[in-house]
Amino acid sequence: LETAKVMVYEVFLDSVELLPAAQLLADLGVSPAVLIREILNGSLPVYLNSRDEQCLDELVFLCRDLQALAMRLICEEGWLTQEETAQRLGVNPVTAQRWIVSGLLKPVKCFAEVVYFDKEQVSDFYNKYFRREEAARFAKVSADAFDSWVRRSVLPPVSGRNVDGCQRLLFRRSDLESLMLEKPLKTRRGYRQKL
Repeated sequence: LETAKVMVYEVFLDSVELLPAAQLLADLGVSPAVLIREILNGSLPVYLNSRDEQCLDELVFLCRDLQALAMRLICEEGWLTQEETAQRLGVNPVTAQRWIVSGLLKPVKCFAEVVYFDKEQVSDFYNKYFRREEAARFAKVSADAFDSWVRRSVLPPVSGRNVDGCQRLLFRRSDLESLMLEKPLKTRRGYRQKL
């Protein structure tokens, strides 16, 4: 603590001691040791509760400083909020919420009642799933032919009006790949050969 910038501070209502501060940030992987490391690095201001004693029990943090640390850690991890995730996926936040509930999207953290997603997981989402139009192109069939497969339950969607209430149909890429390898798929002109 001698090397850290420590200022004597009159305790206000917006301050937190070391252990409660670590508990507040525990969902982000912050422990008392991490807080002390941040103090020693000079990236987290800390105050002493008393002019006389310099011990860990006397350390006090301002809530705004802890919030700034949390936001910095979130940015360093590359996490996205639900709104940012929805924007990147080109859907509205309600659709993203439905995908969370159905398990298509899995948050990496929940902190202060905000859900966060891994940037790479979000980028990889459309490598795992197809929208209707993309699935038809991938299968090399018309949209009408593809729709008939869906109506006949040849390829059930993982998201859509009858599944989770979402407007657009969404299909698992692996399901479509397996289907195309297993059996010939009927199109308007007859049967498509196996790939």
